Amino acid sequence: MQTFEYSLWSKFFYRYINFFISFFILLFTIVSILVSFKKWYFIFLVIFNLIVIYLLNKSYFLSYKILPFKIISDDEKIICSKFFLSKKEVKIFYKDIISISGGIFSGMPMRAIYIKDKNENLIGFYSHVGKFNELLKTILRNIPEQVYQDQLDKLKKLVV
Repeated sequence: MQTFEYSLWSKFFYRYINFFISFFILLFTIVSILVSFKKWYFIFLVIFNLIVIYLLNKSYFLSYKILPFKIISDDEKIICSKFFLSKKEVKIFYKDIISISGGIFSGMPMRAIYIKDKNENLIGFYSHVGKFNELLKTILRNIPEQVYQDQLDKLKKLVV
């Protein structure tokens, strides 16, 4: 049984950086609102900032639901826990995994890898998780053969 966790910096970044970024964009939006009373075209900047805040928060709230900060792996399952502001624990058995997507499987290694199982559980993890290669190797070694072949085919298409 192996445990995989994010470093202190990565935990801080994935949990709280959204609040800081949103705060500064909101300050900029407030200033833009005040300036828009004198110059009307600053209202477009206000609208743009509000759209950015909305999209940023939407993506972060999605990641809060599916990003575990602690992953325990053995030869038959992975146990995911320490989700942001949640005490839930998700167990995904390798035999139940139906898809793996994102990250290196989509040609964008800095994005999250998403794992979905038959029970509609969805988890994601980034390459910043400690011993990422070990975790990925364990998952790929134990998933069903058909899912593994699908991943190989996707990777072959990306390389060609």
